[in-house]
Amino acid sequence: TVPSAVAAFVARLPPVNGPGQTKLPMAELRRGLGGLGLTAVETHLPSGNVVFDARGDDSAEQAAAIHGLIEREFGHDVRVLVLTAAVREPAVAVRL
Repeated sequence: TVPSAVAAFVARLPPVNGPGQTKLPMAELRRGLGGLGLTAVETHLPSGNVVFDARGDDSAEQAAAIHGLIEREFGHDVRVLVLTAAVREPAVAVRL
């Protein structure tokens, strides 16, 4: 079996860690995302963007995994939108 290629993604979370916003410890979030098998994980405050690489190209699968991690580890039920590399650069440029 040939392993799937690594693809670049950006996960869009709601704004975090500001007054009245969801609190997510970024270092712990990066470690948790690494535990999901994501690599080159970068978090960007206060935009809520997480840039990462992962095997495969299923952004819905990545979003579900990240949502589950945040809910399980941090107790927050937040909407997670994951974009693939094709739309990643404009999204990152606008929100960083």
